[in-house]
Amino acid sequence: MIAPSQSPPHLDCLFVHQPKMHNYYKPLGEFIWINYMPMGLLAIADWVDRHGHPSRIVHCGIEWIENPQFSIAEYVAARKPPVVAMSLHWHQQAYDVIEAAKKIRAASPHSFIVLGGFTAAYYHEELVRDYDCIDAVIRGDGEIPMLELVRAIVGRRQACANNLSTPSDSSDRPDLSAIPNLTWRRIERGGVHPSSSVATVVVNPLTYVGTRDIVNRLHFANMPLLEHYETYVRYIGLPFVYAKNESKQANYKKYTIQSPLFPLCVGRGCPVDCSYCGGSKSSQLRISGRHSYFYRSIDAVIETILEAKRYGYETMHTCYDPEPRLQKYYVRLWRELRRRGIQTEWFFECNALPSREMIDEFALTFPSPKSVIALSAETGSERVRKANRGFHFSNQELLDTIAYIDGKGISMEVFFTYGIPFETEADLQATIQLRGEIARRFKHVTGMRALSIELEPGAPWQMEPEKYGIRTNLRTFRDYYLAHSIPTEGTYSRFGYYIPNYFGNGEGDEKTFAERLQAIKCKHFCFIHPSARRYWKPWKARMLCRVSSLLAHMRSRRNPASQ
Repeated sequence: MIAPSQSPPHLDCLFVHQPKMHNYYKPLGEFIWINYMPMGLLAIADWVDRHGHPSRIVHCGIEWIENPQFSIAEYVAARKPPVVAMSLHWHQQAYDVIEAAKKIRAASPHSFIVLGGFTAAYYHEELVRDYDCIDAVIRGDGEIPMLELVRAIVGRRQACANNLSTPSDSSDRPDLSAIPNLTWRRIERGGVHPSSSVATVVVNPLTYVGTRDIVNRLHFANMPLLEHYETYVRYIGLPFVYAKNESKQANYKKYTIQSPLFPLCVGRGCPVDCSYCGGSKSSQLRISGRHSYFYRSIDAVIETILEAKRYGYETMHTCYDPEPRLQKYYVRLWRELRRRGIQTEWFFECNALPSREMIDEFALTFPSPKSVIALSAETGSERVRKANRGFHFSNQELLDTIAYIDGKGISMEVFFTYGIPFETEADLQATIQLRGEIARRFKHVTGMRALSIELEPGAPWQMEPEKYGIRTNLRTFRDYYLAHSIPTEGTYSRFGYYIPNYFGNGEGDEKTFAERLQAIKCKHFCFIHPSARRYWKPWKARMLCRVSSLLAHMRSRRNPASQ
């Protein structure tokens, strides 16, 4: 194992991001998925570190890139941090996070293991009840609860040290009932035998919701807290995959937009529900207790931008836009960037359609073709779009907006999907036709990506599948854990649900649904392209797919250790 040279001699808290390490898709071969860390992870680690508790982040995917023999168990065993905090934000991590937690528990039995992130929060009681390797889950916003938890655990350890004793098991840990948003396992001695114990899952009230004032004070770009952060900055970016059988340089060239991309936090919360979004209004209310939304101050956002640029980031990436019809916040932000002479690129994902004023300001602030406005059309069917999106628009409004952006010379990407609620196979013809019209008319649309949407925990359609006309077996955390234990059944090839009678020939099932949609995708929607900045022509994609899969197979045979 490579021991990072900058590791502090003492850690109170180790933060771990565990990607989904084993994935397979024909054009890519074996790849690592969920490489982006949740944007709040760095902020929470910095918050704990700045309040006197030395902290560090290990990204197990980055460590694998640097050394395929890396072992998180060995890393933890060498440091024995009192607290290990693991991100479980995206459901695709479910299997890998639990397996890593088991190894960490075996390597350092007295470390307190806590999970955070939307998936962990949604299944908090099940995780603490059914997985002995997990001591607690923080629900919702984590900065204040995480700091209080570390203080409690470290304080108890120091008290034991002063008494010349060592905590023997979790029953000697402190009472955690005062920590907000925490679900934890209380173990009490009792029963007939003195050595026996009783475990109880305790759900503390969800009383902390991050305010604008506190979130303004967070540091989202303290990159040196992350081991091998230079590799993360340079080689992890849109569209977020890392092919195991390719070099770092090849991954950068083939699978990123070739500009270090920083996920910029500009606010929290959402005012609407989209059927498929685990971060929608009702989802955030249940998971985080958040009723509304807010933007960070412009000064705080600019401070984050400058810090990110100092560590090598070139492009800011935002997909936060709770007021798409106004967007006055971004108008003010970008004017301020120009006033201060701050130059950067921007990848802006719109929730709906951007205003003319915002487009004008974008063109003035980011004249480089590397800056992109991305629009999510989802479908060519206005009926299907309206049934699924919180922000609706017509096809004509979409085309008019694209025409305006195109006239400004701004690079664009347009995103589509398929197989969503209330859609049928016939509706896909509308999507195919709309994509074709966009391709013919607009020269600055550099890419059109069509991706399937997996079933996210806490999304409206996952909570109420019957309402949205879908069938799914993904109900519990255990369901997700088992589903993601199979490398060949996941991202790009599995949905987690099916729509009865989608193809108009009977009830169907999930396997048939996925296979038939995969065939349609390969024919009409494949997005593989030699340049991640330019993609949409399916026939080119299919040719590249055949060549890429053959090369990936040959490389894997030469290098079986990478599997």
